Amino acid sequence: MLKFNHVIIVLLFLNSALLSQEKLFQIELGLSQSWFNYELNVNNDFDAEFKPQLTFGINYQVYSLYGFSLTAGLRYHDLFRYLDMSPFGFAEGEFFTVDNYILSIPFQVKYNVDIINTNALLNIQPSYIFKSKIKFPSISEEMTSEEREITNEMNQIQFAIGLGLEYVVLISQEKFGIKSVYNFGLTSIPKNGEFTRDGGTYEWIDYNTSELNLLLTYYL
Repeated sequence: MLKFNHVIIVLLFLNSALLSQEKLFQIELGLSQSWFNYELNVNNDFDAEFKPQLTFGINYQVYSLYGFSLTAGLRYHDLFRYLDMSPFGFAEGEFFTVDNYILSIPFQVKYNVDIINTNALLNIQPSYIFKSKIKFPSISEEMTSEEREITNEMNQIQFAIGLGLEYVVLISQEKFGIKSVYNFGLTSIPKNGEFTRDGGTYEWIDYNTSELNLLLTYYL
């Protein structure tokens, strides 16, 4: 039979091994600023408001080897645009808004530069738009704005690719990261083809999106 001191040594070894295990889950919370990139330059003459939106998600480290790691996750974010329409004859402070609410499955390949505690990463991100809506401003103070869902007029399957950096720090044995990621959309948001509204036939102008994220990460 094992002696008591042998049991203590084994328990201490197991405890040390468990504490030294790499933390595989990461929870992220932060802000996302997005831009719409139109094919026609005339649309880019409208100044979009800078209004970052909330984004959050969870990642899991699938594999790691010699400083490289692969994570997969689930993320919520909003690809949006707010346009101040008051310079175009609308009531003061009226906005035209477009929101695309998205669930993404980001895959990130990271390389850890240990000497500066920083991860350089490549982000590959398939996404699904589960809801899109637009809000039209009122022409005068007496009129109310109009909101309309346009999900069926959008390409709900989206793909984006991005690059980023993450600075990692230990605080009281807890591991945190400050991450910045720039994503560029590879897929047009509107579908090709026409749609009918109020008795008229219209066609969306093609555009894709880009976004810049600033995230706080907590490793579990």
